[in-house]
Amino acid sequence: EEVFVGPIGMNSRTIIRYVHDAAKKTGFPFFESTDFPPSDHLSFARFDLQDITISIVPKGDSERLIKYVQNGYKPDSLDAPKVLGVMHTVDDRSNLISPASLKMSYDFTRTLLLLLNEGRFLEPPKELLKKK
Repeated sequence: EEVFVGPIGMNSRTIIRYVHDAAKKTGFPFFESTDFPPSDHLSFARFDLQDITISIVPKGDSERLIKYVQNGYKPDSLDAPKVLGVMHTVDDRSNLISPASLKMSYDFTRTLLLLLNEGRFLEPPKELLKKK
C-alpha cells in the first residue's frame, strides 16, 4: 500500500508541509498530486477552507489515479486503479480493508496530528480573518 495525497494547491498550502513531515517520519511510500479524483475534500473547498484528502491505496494506484483524472475520469481498461472497483460503490465494505492498510492509516494520521499539534502557527481560515 501507499499514501496518496491531494489535491495539492492553494487550499493545501499550510497543511502540506506537515503532511510532508509525516511522510518523512513514517517512511511510507508517498505520492501527491494536483490531479486528484473528487472526494470528501470538495465540501471544504466550496467554502475556500484548506483541504486535502489522504488515502491509503493499493501499491501503484496513486499513479493510476492520476492518469484516471488526467484522462477525464476514464480508467485505462488495461491498468485501471484497483481502488475504483470498490471505493464509494455499493460493494464498499469495511471487511475489505486490510489490517496493514488500517495500521498505515492510523500511523500516518497520528503522526500528522502530533506534528500539527506541535506546530507554532497554523493559518486561520479566511472567514475568521474577515472583519464584520
